[in-house]
Amino acid sequence: LLNTDPFNLEVVGQQIPVYLCPSATMRRSVPSCDVDAGRAPGHYAVCIGSTDYNPYWSYIPGTPQPELNGAIVYTDCVQGTTRFRDFIDGSSNTLLVGETAYNLPDYLFSSGECLGQSRYSFTYWSVPYPGSTACTTEFGYNPHDVADDGIWDPYWTHAFRSDHIGGTQFVFVDGSVHFISENVDARLLDGLATRNGQEVVNDF
Repeated sequence: LLNTDPFNLEVVGQQIPVYLCPSATMRRSVPSCDVDAGRAPGHYAVCIGSTDYNPYWSYIPGTPQPELNGAIVYTDCVQGTTRFRDFIDGSSNTLLVGETAYNLPDYLFSSGECLGQSRYSFTYWSVPYPGSTACTTEFGYNPHDVADDGIWDPYWTHAFRSDHIGGTQFVFVDGSVHFISENVDARLLDGLATRNGQEVVNDF
């Protein structure tokens, strides 16, 4: 059944406190537009690694099967699943879950009754889609989107970000929680995003 099926809407429309950052700002009500499809928001996403995932790869002739190097992978990628033995970099050096936020004013609804209005984010806790409950470090980290300033990258929706000043909270595979500065070296962050890159990870 789809998330939009009446049998599921009663569940996916529930706001679950543990999936919401208590200090985050909700810049619009979610759900509020038809494109939200009745889904409640979330502020956390798993880390699929330092590269993104194209969910439509199998529909495009000649497109190779995706490979993901993060803690969590999609089942139709080359790896299919991950186990603890796959974390060659160590569980204390690998990102598992990070924050997202409704803080992208230039991300607009492209269809439906709210066409052209700020959507701010695509993060619904019940949607297993890139940019919703799965993020990557490929497209930068903690972007600061300013409305109508002419600077916008649609892939910012796939980046970890928060409303905290100066960075974002992450859960690592070992269960520890760390605040990572937005000024972190990009190569270091990519190293933390991978489970088996064998990078040398310094203090962060």
